[in-house]
This record gives sequence, C-alpha cells and structure tokens, in this order.
Amino acid sequence: MEIILSFLSFMLLFNHLDGTPQFTTCPSSVCLSQPVTYECNSGADTLAWIVLDTNGDRVGSPVAYTVFNNVGDTGSIGGQFITVLTVGGSSLVSNITFTPTLNMNNYTVQCGAVGTLVNCSIVIANIPSAPIPSSITFYSDSLTFPWSPSNSSCLSHYNVNVTSIEYTISTNDTSLSLPVPSTNDTEHSISVVAVDTGGRYMDPVDQRTFVADVPEFVTNIQLNQTDLSIDVSWEEVKKIINQYFMLFL
Repeated sequence: MEIILSFLSFMLLFNHLDGTPQFTTCPSSVCLSQPVTYECNSGADTLAWIVLDTNGDRVGSPVAYTVFNNVGDTGSIGGQFITVLTVGGSSLVSNITFTPTLNMNNYTVQCGAVGTLVNCSIVIANIPSAPIPSSITFYSDSLTFPWSPSNSSCLSHYNVNVTSIEYTISTNDTSLSLPVPSTNDTEHSISVVAVDTGGRYMDPVDQRTFVADVPEFVTNIQLNQTDLSIDVSWEEVKKIINQYFMLFL
C-alpha cells in the first residue's frame, strides 16, 4: 500500500511519539544511474521520510509509517524515491531506493520520528581520473597498449581512442592489443579514458604516438632460367635498425 501523507498530517503524527532515529545505510558517495538504497531505523513506532533539494525545499510529499502499517507497504516521494517498510513493531525500519542523477547531487534524505530527524546527503561520486598509459610493447605484427587501472568505484569501462583507425574501442581490461599499421611515415596516436556509470570521463592526461616503419618493397628482381629450374634473385632490403619510432606527448 502506498503511503503519502500531507505535511500537516505528518507533523501531527510526528509530534506524538519518541525515538532515536539513525541511518544504518548511508553511502559516502553514489554512482550515477546505479540504483542505491538507504536504510533507516526510527527507534520508534513511527518513521517518516523527507527529501530536500539543494535549496532546502521538499521534493514531493513526505512518506510516513506507523505501527499500524504492514511490512512491505511502499510509498513514493516525487516519483523518484521509493520507500518500503521492512521491519514493523516498536522500532520501525524502512528503506528508500532511488537511481541517482546529476541534479540530485547534494540532495538531503531525512529520516526520523518525533521531531528528531537524521540526515544523509546524496553525493555523486567524482568523475574518474584518466588512466596513465604505460609504454607500448611491439611485436612482429601487433602492439600492446597498457595503462594503469582506475580506482573509481563507479567505473563502467575504458575507452581507447586510436587515430589510425579513427574510432573508439571500449574495454573492461587494462590493456589492448592491436595490429600494427602497415603504412610508413604515418603518425599514429593512442589514448585512454576511464568512463563512469553516467558516461562521464576526463580528458586523457597522456597519449602514446608512434610512426610505423615497415620494410620497403623488394627491387631489382632477376630471373635466370636453366634447363630444369628458374633462379630468382633480388636486391637485399636495407636492414631496419629501429622498427618503430615513438614519441611521448
């Protein structure tokens, strides 16, 4: 049953009972677009939820429970915050669940009984810092681009941008293997960002840039035919001393 009381009715009920409310679940920060649940124990046979916006104004109407409510009764505040009574009796316990959005940052969730309210702020986690790229490892026909892992609790994935193929690769790993471009004298850049659950990311702090140097074409091919065979010869390709030239920007 959904319980939505007018503010006046809520205050009248609130002033008749005693209790020491406390949040048993109040995260220090929350992730965008990821449902989160706060839990409160009113310490009394009444329990009420209030949500305040950044200006201190109430969002929607308060939701209140009494000893006469049944466990499982639900309520809604502003259509975004859903409450449910989880423990009845003389010390009510209730949850409030919502999906954080940017505009909820610094909202205040209040819970309490008998005029005593406790607060739990909604704090949106910071945007993850961009990972630090490590040195590229080159192989005969591929390269591996590693980076430092993100310590953000709200990490969704990594986006790796490769200019040579002109698109972004998403991955949950902390390294990426790619084929080595086969075009000489072309600069290729690789960078990585950490993307949070809300799709936010910071600009890359570093990128790795390299120019591939592949062998030149074989020249001066000569054929020498004998009675039963053909000998093929060509001019030796100059030996490549540094296969890849790298820049660190």
